[in-house]
Amino acid sequence: MEKNKLKGLSLARCVKDIILGKVSISQIDHIETDTDVRGPDGWKRLAERYNLKEWKFNPKIAWEVLMELLRLDLIKQPRKEGKPAPKKPRPHQHWLCLQNDDQENK
Repeated sequence: MEKNKLKGLSLARCVKDIILGKVSISQIDHIETDTDVRGPDGWKRLAERYNLKEWKFNPKIAWEVLMELLRLDLIKQPRKEGKPAPKKPRPHQHWLCLQNDDQENK
């Protein structure tokens, strides 16, 4: 039986957790962000912004993780489709555990 997958709700914090070894990419179903990034230049600009704060301890690895998440199509951007950004169930909570199509807090 496959372990329950995680849904991320903050790209910056989720990438940071991956870098710190708190979560592995294999555990992730997807990361639903409030970003509306278009094209490679948009991802570069976003990474530059996150490198100032959330990823400043290791921007090179953060970029590699971001590129892997994109390659695996694990980043979902509802705003690109005109849908609302995801809401976090609680402040600072950025992972949900998905179980049988239900969401439970991690």
